[in-house]
Amino acid sequence: MQSRVVQNEGIISIQGAVTFETVAAIQKEITCLLHKNESLSESKIDLAEVSVVNSAALGLLVELKKKAVMKHKAITFLNAPERLLSLAQVCGVAIWLGW
Repeated sequence: MQSRVVQNEGIISIQGAVTFETVAAIQKEITCLLHKNESLSESKIDLAEVSVVNSAALGLLVELKKKAVMKHKAITFLNAPERLLSLAQVCGVAIWLGW
């Protein structure tokens, strides 16, 4: 399974699979992009093109949200796949993630 992280007009998009096999590389790329744009008060991450998720994807979003909160920054997750929404609801973090 492959994945990609791209940034376009200030929005970071994750494409492909977000699973145990891909999450470390995705997190590294997103962290680099967020660091480059550290002056922004809000970051947006679009999940519309995510094709496969498991609990690793939810862990990634929780970690990104925690880091944003620690830095007093806002982070918005857009277009979450239904499976990811369900995982977030079961784990009790859907509202905290903004869904």
